[in-house]
Amino acid sequence: LMGKVFLQKSAVNLLSSVLDTPDFFWRMPDSLQAIYDKVCEYQDLDARIELINARLQIIQKMLNIWGDHSHHARISRLDNIIILLVLIEVIMAGFQVVGLIFRKVS
Repeated sequence: LMGKVFLQKSAVNLLSSVLDTPDFFWRMPDSLQAIYDKVCEYQDLDARIELINARLQIIQKMLNIWGDHSHHARISRLDNIIILLVLIEVIMAGFQVVGLIFRKVS
């Protein structure tokens, strides 16, 4: 999922570089470039691209938080398993000590 977000963000950024003034308008009269600039301004492309990048960045941060949380949950589970194994080992050692005491008494 994080890869998809990264690919979408890359696609948006590549699209924004494509939206620069095409070479066609450099060779044509200035009136066409002015029309192109007005169309871009009307559509407010730069602000839209910034907005999409901001939203994708928020999604990426949320996915990072979710990944950290799931990683923490796995680590916590492993810690609990280790504690349980140590507890079992202490209980078994306790039974051995009790067994040795009963052997010496009898």
